[in-house]
Amino acid sequence: MTATDSSQRSPVTDSPWFWFYLFCTAALVALVLMRSKYGTRQAEIERQFQGRQRAGQTASQPAPAATFSNERRTMIQLDALFVAMAVGVAIGWCTFCWQRMRRPARNAIIESPGDGG
Repeated sequence: MTATDSSQRSPVTDSPWFWFYLFCTAALVALVLMRSKYGTRQAEIERQFQGRQRAGQTASQPAPAATFSNERRTMIQLDALFVAMAVGVAIGWCTFCWQRMRRPARNAIIESPGDGG
């Protein structure tokens, strides 16, 4: 029996890249699922902040032309997290696949000269 048999391979869960890929995927799914709820809540918080800012201005200053935040347009957005998790998924998956494909070939080269028998 050689090292290239599937029975000799280490389990997928032994790889840290598998877990990195798995957690990045879970985070990306969670971001997609919570996006609408986050937008609603974040817009509400920002409108309260903007209202307090306008109330604090003196009467002599003209009202600012800026509009209040809404669910689709907020000051703080999740785009950076989406990009980071998507890059994490891509890096994790590519590295995990590369690691799984390269390891059996290297083990076969190391063990095959010693099999004299």
